[in-house]
Formats: sequence, C-alpha cells, structure tokens
Amino acid sequence: MNGTIEDLEEAVECNIKKLRKIFEENPAYFLSERDVQCYLYSLLINDERIKKLSPLVKSGERLGDDKLNRDSKTLLVHTEKPRSKDLPQHDIFILPPCETISFSSLKPVIGIEIKFNVGPFKVNRKTSTPVENDIEKLLKDEALKQRYLLWLNWGRRMSVENEEYVNEKIIKRYKNKNIEILTISLPH
Repeated sequence: MNGTIEDLEEAVECNIKKLRKIFEENPAYFLSERDVQCYLYSLLINDERIKKLSPLVKSGERLGDDKLNRDSKTLLVHTEKPRSKDLPQHDIFILPPCETISFSSLKPVIGIEIKFNVGPFKVNRKTSTPVENDIEKLLKDEALKQRYLLWLNWGRRMSVENEEYVNEKIIKRYKNKNIEILTISLPH
C-alpha cells in the first residue's frame, strides 16, 4: 500500500479547492451544511488517491453491538465519527493509510469541520461563535495531524468589521495550531 498522510492532505486540499470553485460558481448547489458535507465527502471518496487506500476490516470486528461476520473493505473517509466515549465528532474525518484497521482503534489523522451560513453574518463577541466551538473541537482531538475548518457564507459578504474580527481574532489566534481556516463569503 503506497500512501502517506501528506498524500491524503494533498488530495483533501485539491478537493476543497474543487468545492470552493463550485460554491463560488453555483452557491445554490448548497442549501445546508449537510449539502456541503455530502458534496465534499463525495469528492473525497471518489478521488483515486484516496480510493486506492481502502483498508481491510477483519471478520469479528465489533462496532458497538454489531459484529462484522466477514472481511470487508472500508473507506478512509467517513462522516460523523461513530459515537464513542472521549472521541470527538467531526463533520468529515480521514483515517491513516494502512492495510488493515480495527474499529476499536479508529484514530483519524485529518479532521474537517464545516460551517455554512445563509443570510446576514453576525458575530456576538461576548460568547464564542459556533465557528470557534468547531475549532476547539478539532484542536481537542490530539490524534489529528491536519485540521480544516471550512466556513462558507452565502447571503452577503462579511462586513469590514466582521472580516477584521475573523482575521484578527480567529485566524491569527489559531495560526500556529496546525489548522487551516478557509472562509468564503458570497452575496445572494
């Protein structure tokens, strides 16, 4: 099996660029955060660089109460990590390249959180924004080698004040935390 975490990062970043292009050209493709998540998931699982790295899950593996009754391939890319104590949830997560994988050792190496806003953009500086909550969720997962926050705003561009807040308080604050924060704001 050939593939490194850097190869995965390259594939993820290439597909994020594709998503960004589609969003900029046709924002109405996405009417919800789930639409964005599904679209990016589809791009990722169909990327040949990722698809060829599908690991094997051995018969007898358990996921919750369910037991796998035969060997099966799984994808490296998944959405909403299976609920497990002490494991954070991510909109999309990517497992490391490997030959075989165990459900009990699901440790993603790439985490992606998506924020999608339609309509006026507002920030209440007295409390953390949902964006900051997602950033903290990514940072809490220490196993991640790379973290992405995609923040798509459709409805109007951010005001100068809000752009300054994002650049000064959010992007700069997390600059050295191994997280890429990508914002796209479009008018209707």
